[in-house]
Amino acid sequence: MDFGGATQQPVDKPPEYFEATGYKTDSGFPPPPVYPSAPEYPPQPGYPPQPGYPPQPGYPPQPGYPPQPGYPPQPGYPPQPGYPPQPGYPPQPGYSSPPGYASPYPGQQSQQQQQQTVIVNSQTGIVASSSGRRVKTFIILAFVIVLFAIIMIIIIGGL
Repeated sequence: MDFGGATQQPVDKPPEYFEATGYKTDSGFPPPPVYPSAPEYPPQPGYPPQPGYPPQPGYPPQPGYPPQPGYPPQPGYPPQPGYPPQPGYPPQPGYSSPPGYASPYPGQQSQQQQQQTVIVNSQTGIVASSSGRRVKTFIILAFVIVLFAIIMIIIIGGL
């Protein structure tokens, strides 16, 4: 390696260094004086261990507070007088309570017993009930899903 005219110096003792301090002697200043090393002081004795504080005496258990006297029971309010029964409205024509519920009108039983007939279309597997509400909901939901899928295919295909 060529460092542009740098002269190689021996590694063990460069002549321009002052041996004791390592300062260059050709800097124009005298080398600093070499002071003798400070004497080794004996290690300071460790502080004696602090005596442990005596254990604090356990506080005596606090006396339990006496139980608070229970509040005297509040006198019960006198029972409210029952309201007189409201006169029953006459049953509306054509009204019957939902199946499984008692009629709100005394003496009238729910005459309508709704029978659920389950019809299974063997080709599509769609379960049809006599009310038809579930089938309509399913058909509308399927239509919306198919419509959404078609729109997404058109949008993605158009990009």
